[in-house]
Amino acid sequence: MAFNLDPNRRKQVLLGGIVLLLGISYWQSDTSSGLPAAPSRIQVPLTGQQTVPSPATHPAQPNDNETKEFVKAFVVTLFSHDGKTYSAQLAKVQPWGDTSALNVVRREFALEGMLDYYAKQDARQVCQLDSIQLVPEAAGRYLARIFSRNQVMQAGRMVHSYPLVAFLTLKTVPVTVANPYGRHVTSFQFTHPANQPILDSRFK
Repeated sequence: MAFNLDPNRRKQVLLGGIVLLLGISYWQSDTSSGLPAAPSRIQVPLTGQQTVPSPATHPAQPNDNETKEFVKAFVVTLFSHDGKTYSAQLAKVQPWGDTSALNVVRREFALEGMLDYYAKQDARQVCQLDSIQLVPEAAGRYLARIFSRNQVMQAGRMVHSYPLVAFLTLKTVPVTVANPYGRHVTSFQFTHPANQPILDSRFK
């Protein structure tokens, strides 16, 4: 028994069959590999212009390199500023640490009269990190020690340079927009090594 289809109808049926065959072929090629779908990822910013991919869900075991990048960003942001950017830099790291940890910096700069010095001399401070040492502790916690060389600049010229050593304790927290590193500073102390070294037997 023959079916008589008008030319337009015949063309529609033919195109529909081709689309169906292509769809089946694509589905088979997509599922035959057996590979799981790629997990959603976010971009964790480093202290420069680079970014590195990081799982959107926080990993069970923190990554040492990401932890060092967080410590670097925290310290450099705290100690690189002038009178106009000081408050903004502190506000930037506010979600990254306990208020008590940040108050250490506020108190020290107030005692030294740094903000008045910045204003009178049109000066700024630049922090250049030398090294970071990590001691992993239980339950996603870290102890970190940093050494840096801080420079005080006036009119683009360095007028003073001094070493800095600091200790930080860190814990792992969920990744958020305000804190894309997934680390949080629970305590912070710093000093000039020549004046009052901080000693800790956990660092060799």
